[in-house]
Amino acid sequence: MNAADVAEQGRKRSMPESELLTARETCALLSVARATLYRDAAAGQIPRPVRVGTKPRWRRRELLAWIAAGAPAMNRWRWDGKSEKK
Repeated sequence: MNAADVAEQGRKRSMPESELLTARETCALLSVARATLYRDAAAGQIPRPVRVGTKPRWRRRELLAWIAAGAPAMNRWRWDGKSEKK
C-alpha cells in the first residue's frame, strides 16, 4: 500500500456521506424543510434520530431502508440495523 492509497482511504472515511446525517443532510434526502423534519420527528412520523451530544443525527441506512419500504407509518416500521429493508 503506497501513500496515495492511504490518502484515498482517509478521504473515503471523512467523506460527508457518513452513516449519521445532520438535519440539513436529512432534509435534503427527504426533500423537506427543516421545520417539517423536526415536526415529523416529534410526531413520530419518521425514524427517530440518535443524539450525538445534544445534536440529533439520523441513520442514513435506516432512512434509505424506510424510504425503500414506502415510508410506512412508524408503528408498522421496524429496522433491525442490518438489512436495508424489513
